[in-house]
Amino acid sequence: MARRVDEHFKASEAEAYNLVISRERIPRSLDREAHVATQRRVIEENLMGFREHERTTIDLDGAACVWMEYSWQSPEGAMNQVNVMRVVDDILVSFTFTCARAFTDAQRGAFRKVLESYKLSPPQGD
Repeated sequence: MARRVDEHFKASEAEAYNLVISRERIPRSLDREAHVATQRRVIEENLMGFREHERTTIDLDGAACVWMEYSWQSPEGAMNQVNVMRVVDDILVSFTFTCARAFTDAQRGAFRKVLESYKLSPPQGD
């Protein structure tokens, strides 16, 4: 059974964004890339008013990952998010940055630095 673990980081009110890091075990019987593509489709299909703004490939700790920036309409109002997914062994790690306003270039740069600060490795004895 898949186990999902979420970690939350909330920036100061002046920054007005937060970060959620999720880890989910991928069953060994599933193709890793297909699973990531499925997760992206789930995001696209389940967020009301989903609109993609940018999709690009970035390098994260030596692995190619997709940076997807999008907006959608939550019950609390407009949400802007950046989502980056990375597979490490059989774990899908997802970084999701959220802001009620459109992201600035400075925020995107800060997010990139946060992502680059993570050194992901397979779980030990998990």
